Amino acid sequence: MDHFGLYPALLSLKDVERDVRFLADPGQTVVMPLLTNPAIRRGSIARTDQPSFNAGDGLQLRPWRQEDATAVAEVYQDLQIRRWRCRTIDDLAEAKSLIESWRRGWHDETGAAWA
Repeated sequence: MDHFGLYPALLSLKDVERDVRFLADPGQTVVMPLLTNPAIRRGSIARTDQPSFNAGDGLQLRPWRQEDATAVAEVYQDLQIRRWRCRTIDDLAEAKSLIESWRRGWHDETGAAWA
């Protein structure tokens, strides 16, 4: 595995076994090598529901829901969001797919995203 041509000679089989695979966009898998050992035992997050919590100053963070698709589609109409997120959302189905990938990240232990 050459990790898209990045430093193939430096990767050992052990490194390849510790790669993280995640969805950058629906249908597009990206592989990034882990450069440190995980701090949390594998499987300990996947067994739990993603929490909601108070981030202070009245800001409540919660997992994304499919009902958020309209807001996601609207915010992705902003050119700066598109620029920094390197993607577009053209319809509600695409927004729902993105939300599902965010939610799946928690249970796959590859990411965490809150609304």
